[in-house]
Amino acid sequence: QSLRQKRGNATKKAGRKKVMRWVSWDVSELDGKSARIQIVDQLSGGWGHIVVDHIYRSNRPAPEQ
Repeated sequence: QSLRQKRGNATKKAGRKKVMRWVSWDVSELDGKSARIQIVDQLSGGWGHIVVDHIYRSNRPAPEQ
C-alpha cells in the first residue's frame, strides 16, 4: 500500500466569498496502479465544512490562476 497526502487550502477570498481554485497533484509515479482518494476532516468543534469538486485525471497540471 502506498500513501500520498496532499494538504492545504484550495480557496481564496473574493470580497466576502470564498472562491475555489484548481489544484494539481502529480501522481505520475502511480501510473498503471489502482488508486483511491480519501478526503478527511480532522478538525472538531465549531462550524466548518469540506468542499471538493471536479476531481479528474489529466496529463497536464491545472493552469495558473
